[in-house]
Amino acid sequence: MTEKQTIWTIPNLLSIYRLVVFPVLVFAILKQQEQLFSFLFFISLITDILDGWIARTFHMESELGAKLDSWADTLTEILQHSQ
Repeated sequence: MTEKQTIWTIPNLLSIYRLVVFPVLVFAILKQQEQLFSFLFFISLITDILDGWIARTFHMESELGAKLDSWADTLTEILQHSQ
């Protein structure tokens, strides 16, 4: 019998945060809200570091987590090139 993996792990939630905050970051760019953008972007970078570290350290790696992280990384890369 295989063990059921939960979607709601801390690393996945951190990646989901980065996906959810992306439209807010785009809004901040469009409205020239530099402080809002800087704060949320900084949090996104920190969560990017943490999600991988937590997943590896506490053996929470999963296919879904890898996909979420990859998607969030792609969006973060788009934001970095838009500045």
